[in-house]
Amino acid sequence: MKTTEAGILTLVRDHAFWADEVRRLKTLGSEAYSRCESVDTAGEGSNFHSFGTPCLETVVNEYRSLKQDPYECIEFEEFYLACVDNDEVCCWCQKVREYKSQRVKASVRLGQIRSAITRIGRRLATEGGAT
Repeated sequence: MKTTEAGILTLVRDHAFWADEVRRLKTLGSEAYSRCESVDTAGEGSNFHSFGTPCLETVVNEYRSLKQDPYECIEFEEFYLACVDNDEVCCWCQKVREYKSQRVKASVRLGQIRSAITRIGRRLATEGGAT
């Protein structure tokens, strides 16, 4: 595989894009999580307090309790969708899962780009005799 300047620049651009995308999706997920309809908040700054448990956390805890039964074979996705159908998960917590799924895909892409950059760097080091 021949390394071209244009190819390296494309990798650098893609790296910046996907790093920003991961950061953006993480921020969106955090904002959505803080808007959960099951949580009440009061105060600001150091006096900020939240009361209640986010519905997504409640679903996860219920699933963990359910899985303690060794004969229970329901998968989390199936359990989660049943909870969504029963309106046990607010729209904000649904967005949290959506953003996390997108963030995982973006992180995988970012990892692939970093791997390609590392391979190019190693090849350049061996070809150029760099230390």
